[in-house]
Amino acid sequence: MTQNQRVLQYIQSHGAITVAESSTRLKIFHLPRRAKDLEEMGYPIKREDLRVFSQTSNKWTTITVYSLRKPKVKRKIEQLQLFS
Repeated sequence: MTQNQRVLQYIQSHGAITVAESSTRLKIFHLPRRAKDLEEMGYPIKREDLRVFSQTSNKWTTITVYSLRKPKVKRKIEQLQLFS
């Protein structure tokens, strides 16, 4: 299984992945490149920056969470259902 396949499978089963998770759980050390590869393959990758407090450095830091974006058609259908 390729690194791209492992990242995609992880996102599909867990909902999202961070660099820390990809390094420790999947032994994949450059998640942004794998996310870009998946986008180039046609997968709708969503990036969301979150501010978190690091207990090891005792500072606030920003991490990026990668997930699959819902297809626009599905989102439109869900929005229409809200108004019916």
